[in-house]
Amino acid sequence: MKGVASAGASAAILSVPSSVLAAPPDGVGVCKAKANNCQMGKFIPPNPMKKSDMAAAVEKVLSSYPQGGIEKVDLGGNKFVTNDLASSGYAKMEFTSGIGNFAKYLNGGKPFVDDFEVLVRDDGVEYFSSSRVGDSDLGVNAKRVAYIKKELATATWV
Repeated sequence: MKGVASAGASAAILSVPSSVLAAPPDGVGVCKAKANNCQMGKFIPPNPMKKSDMAAAVEKVLSSYPQGGIEKVDLGGNKFVTNDLASSGYAKMEFTSGIGNFAKYLNGGKPFVDDFEVLVRDDGVEYFSSSRVGDSDLGVNAKRVAYIKKELATATWV
């Protein structure tokens, strides 16, 4: 698939609290082997770009992600937890589900919360999207990543 490169198992695990983050971390989170609730890889611009331009493009797309969600995903909204894209190239967001039957019966009536992280590198933007609860996300992370990739390609990177 053009524009996305999968990250290998050698990627570092990110476990740095945002209050401690002063320099770019070693990488974004890592999906467990055979995980069905996680997506990771790299968004690669079609033409070489400066890191600052990539960071600005990613921030624009993430900031404009619809609060009402996309394709019945992320209906409870989203927010930046950390937005250091302009300085370190790192950002972390939380995406919240709506209150459907799964949330009612499997999560105590609370919406599910997913984490999404990006780290701008010289050659692209590493991403990590993962559900906090459960062994399967029913395709939620894949839809989120596909939407962000499409928006980068159509709105900012072309």
